Amino acid sequence: LYFADRLPPVQIHHGEEDNVVPPSQSARLAEKLESLGSFHEYFTYPDMGHEFPLGPLQIPRIILFAENLLRAGF
Repeated sequence: LYFADRLPPVQIHHGEEDNVVPPSQSARLAEKLESLGSFHEYFTYPDMGHEFPLGPLQIPRIILFAENLLRAGF
């Protein structure tokens, strides 16, 4: 949060069952990025932990995010 204003565009994916990094940490970052008007996206996954495979939910989101970055000139 202390350097959120210096982050590049970021996409956050967080499992709600994460027992390594509390989901609240990603939620706080997403809220801060929103308040700064930063280019970001935030997704949570109810039945996922800290590590989860990229699948049919994540891959299209990642591709679309990258395409939107290119369109926006990043």
